[in-house]
Amino acid sequence: MNSIILVSNVIAILVSIGTFIFSIFKFYKQDKINSQYEQVKFTNQQNLKNYSIYIDNKHKRLIEVTDNMVTALGHVNDVVSVLQEKIDYAKYSDNQVVQYIENLKINDDEKSSIKKLLLTDRHAAINKIYYWEDKIRCHDAKRLIAIFRQSLLNARLYIVEENYRIIDKFIVDLFEVVQIVEDYSIDIYTNSKEHYGIVRLRVEKEKSINSSFDNIIAILRKELDGYSDTKG
Repeated sequence: MNSIILVSNVIAILVSIGTFIFSIFKFYKQDKINSQYEQVKFTNQQNLKNYSIYIDNKHKRLIEVTDNMVTALGHVNDVVSVLQEKIDYAKYSDNQVVQYIENLKINDDEKSSIKKLLLTDRHAAINKIYYWEDKIRCHDAKRLIAIFRQSLLNARLYIVEENYRIIDKFIVDLFEVVQIVEDYSIDIYTNSKEHYGIVRLRVEKEKSINSSFDNIIAILRKELDGYSDTKG
């Protein structure tokens, strides 16, 4: 009888020990699972945070590209357009023309040269003013195109390479059409056939860049739509 009781007690003790050991193992296992879960959760949160930063940066860069493109194109169209209105300096007195010359963004030597020319050949002096007006507009347009291109370079990470090359080609076209105007700064009212050929080229280039602009806007809109879908 005592032997039975002893065996029962031993069994009870072994069961208790087994239960204790199992509990410890279960606790350890659960703790390990919880730890792994927290690690995965943390990693996912970091990935989500990094992706969110990436998307926000992409949105910021694309908006910057769009804004700079619109600004640059506006100035390019002003340079290229054959319908731009020129000031009729012939209607102004020499003193008024001199005052305008002083306000031109050119060096003092050029200003002096035009003012001297004004005394001997008024028509030539006025054409010289027109020449420098075109040069200044071209310079401003090129500066804005350069800003546009830099913003595109900053956004290259976020743009499909094919689309990047399309936009970059558009920038090259903008620069080339401005260069045409700068190289052939002319009076569009002359009867020279050569001049009319340059005017025609300017008109064709203007139509081409404005047509390409619609395509670029479609590309950027698609990129931004992707941003909106992700945020939604």
